[in-house]
Amino acid sequence: MSLVRASPMFFQQYLLNKKDLLAGCLMMSLSTVLVDALAVQEAATLRGDKSVKKDEVRKHLDKYNDHRKVEPDIGRLIDKYDEDYLLQIYLFWQRYAQPLTVQCARFFLSKFDPQRPPTFTKLSTTENTRLLRALYRFELYSCLFGGDLRFLQLGFDEEEVLYFFFCLFRPWEVEEIFSVYTLVQDEMMTRLRMMEKKLFHAVNHEFALIGGAASWGLRGFDMALTDTDCYSMITIRPGNPRTPGYGFMENILSQDVQEKRRRLFTTDDDLAEDREDPLPYVGEAESQPSYGWVLVCKGKHINTYNDNVHKASPRDWGYVFWDRWRLTKIKGDKKLNTECWA
Repeated sequence: MSLVRASPMFFQQYLLNKKDLLAGCLMMSLSTVLVDALAVQEAATLRGDKSVKKDEVRKHLDKYNDHRKVEPDIGRLIDKYDEDYLLQIYLFWQRYAQPLTVQCARFFLSKFDPQRPPTFTKLSTTENTRLLRALYRFELYSCLFGGDLRFLQLGFDEEEVLYFFFCLFRPWEVEEIFSVYTLVQDEMMTRLRMMEKKLFHAVNHEFALIGGAASWGLRGFDMALTDTDCYSMITIRPGNPRTPGYGFMENILSQDVQEKRRRLFTTDDDLAEDREDPLPYVGEAESQPSYGWVLVCKGKHINTYNDNVHKASPRDWGYVFWDRWRLTKIKGDKKLNTECWA
């Protein structure tokens, strides 16, 4: 940029090619997650808008799914968007998604063994992609369904939300999203306890407050992390902070809802689980399950989730995100083999 500012010729060329430079920067920074980032940017206009109808959300998810199918053509896809739109995507990545990826990785690892937390080392490409896409998908869910029982206002049944949103992803990718939500809940609870100490009394309806704060996505989470006075969980939500935020995601992934969804909307992943198809570890690839997921599933296809975010579990330390080398280095593979979780 210093060269661009110093030379009028370079500056003129920069102005002419600014959109191409921005698009190239996004593709290099986000890679395959750019499809998720585009969906989040479009969904941001729907957040909190009570005039939005169920059909609009369905159309948005259908468009998102169509874009995911043409992932190799992402360069041609982003040509449809103007420079300002791409700039907003870049700014969200720079301000929230990128720093939270590293911050969440540190949080997860610190919870593996709080007495002797593993040393954090740079994320691999696959680890970064798993975490980054989970953050964007968590944000997408919060844009579409966050707030005061938003899915009910939109006319969705819980099993429909499970099918139309979560069934867009492979089972281990759903686990990635739910692991991020578990972390957000845990960190919100920590800050709530800090707030209670400052206020010298307990906060009523704490799970509703925490779930409600979590439902406002990455901006709300970032605000809570950087708020030294710990009051952001109340201020980031408009209206009454006691409105039902509890159930923002865990109700959708409850066992009852999962069973009902299977009866109404059977998927290929359901059939693979019924057949007990093998699920081998094939190495570190963004489209394949991580070593931790394969261990938890005992090498067989599973499309069922434990919905309890308030009980200690391997989700607390982000088992589904880590490459095999990191998992074995921190002895996470041994912990997974000795715990019944799936």
